[in-house]
Amino acid sequence: MNEARAERLRATIAARVARQEQAVRDLISPWLQPQERVRGSMDVQVDWLTPLRAPRRLRATKPVPPDGWDASAFDRVLRIVHHALLGWFLGLRRVVWSYPHGRPFTGGWSSQAGLFLLMVRTGPSRHRYYENDDAFLVFTDRRLLVLHRESGERLGELALHHLVVGEPKEREFRQAERVDLSFTDGSLLALTMGSSETKELRDLLAGRA
Repeated sequence: MNEARAERLRATIAARVARQEQAVRDLISPWLQPQERVRGSMDVQVDWLTPLRAPRRLRATKPVPPDGWDASAFDRVLRIVHHALLGWFLGLRRVVWSYPHGRPFTGGWSSQAGLFLLMVRTGPSRHRYYENDDAFLVFTDRRLLVLHRESGERLGELALHHLVVGEPKEREFRQAERVDLSFTDGSLLALTMGSSETKELRDLLAGRA
């Protein structure tokens, strides 16, 4: 009986993994070029201490979706209150937190790190407030694709030669789930993710995958 239960559990897990892998293939395949090879992919978020919103002057105008925005007018009011109350606290926390962990974003919005952050913060077409946190990164043999898992949309892409190849720098007390993307212009952006994704991203950046 126990063996039968264990076998059913293994079958359930295998089916779940297969569905997850198929969902990833379905997300990636529309955006690949002919003969382009995927080296690795993972869900990430920008570090919570990076700037919360893209500057208004840099925001691309989004047409109103036919069925409306994902957020309501009430959400807009809540966001205004949220940023008013939280902004000063995050500014202080960013200064304190940067000492042991390192700054989460350097180079400014015009840098390569800034352009990458702008891709993510802009978010998919139905995201109204330019405060998107999450992205799905796809490393290929030609480029780095920045996708959005929930919507299936492409947020942008980055030429691989803009990324510094090598083991990401570590700090003794840095949070384990953080990995810094270092760019060739000297800018930097911190990403957070799960433990398995952390190892995969480190291997990709170090040229081991």
